[in-house]
Amino acid sequence: MSALTPAQEARVRELIAEKEAQLVTVRTAYTTAVSEVESYTFNSGSASQSVKRQKLETLSEEQQRLEDQLDSLYRKLEGGGLANMNMRR
Repeated sequence: MSALTPAQEARVRELIAEKEAQLVTVRTAYTTAVSEVESYTFNSGSASQSVKRQKLETLSEEQQRLEDQLDSLYRKLEGGGLANMNMRR
């Protein structure tokens, strides 16, 4: 049972929809990045060096961040979030 008001629950559901759409975008970008390799060549005149790399780490971190945010939002909907906290000393 959720301790959220109907307006808060609607907002959380909106955020969930937004985060899920962002997650789909990140997963698509990750799939694309796996198949695309960034490469360049440095030529100093006396030597030449080629470099190839894939930008997967940033996409992987973003995917994890979005999944964590979604987990948190779902917990809020299920009433698992902190509703009220009073501290006395």
